[in-house]
Amino acid sequence: MAENLDNFDFLTSLKSLKDNGEDTKLIEIFEMLDTKLRDLRTINSIYKERMKNSWNDPDMHFRTVLLEEVRELNDEWNDNYTLFKLASFLQHDKIMYIMFARMIDNLDNIRIRVADRTERSKLAWDDPKIHQKEVEDELLRESELEVQDLLRMYHIAKDFEFNPGIELTIKRLEAKDINVDSLKNGMKK
Repeated sequence: MAENLDNFDFLTSLKSLKDNGEDTKLIEIFEMLDTKLRDLRTINSIYKERMKNSWNDPDMHFRTVLLEEVRELNDEWNDNYTLFKLASFLQHDKIMYIMFARMIDNLDNIRIRVADRTERSKLAWDDPKIHQKEVEDELLRESELEVQDLLRMYHIAKDFEFNPGIELTIKRLEAKDINVDSLKNGMKK
């Protein structure tokens, strides 16, 4: 119960800072929270595979290292989302925008690490036409995943009525030649 009161007092003091226009102090607190969360992620990081000096299967080692990095990026996304929600509670658009942009960057970095680059990594191939088709398929799958991530972020922005996030995701979807008229119509309601 005392912990809940501490949390309530903390939220009340943050709200007071926001209401009194003390943005500098509020931003400092968010930077401190961000640093503490980053420190906790570092403490909880799993470096098992990255710390090995030798390995039997280099390909498996590489994939395991990527999975460790993806886990860390997911943890960072969750922390950024938590700070985004806190900033939303305070209705602090600047902090919301920073956290929202970081969340998009986290998803971009995750996609980079999990992308299938099998065909693009080949140094030689038997049939150039088949190779080109498979490269195009890999790129298409990456593009589809990016669209899914952007739609995820769009829905988060929509749920929190965060118009800069809605506009940002719509612009990025339009840049990918995605028809976003239905999303825009949902904004006007």
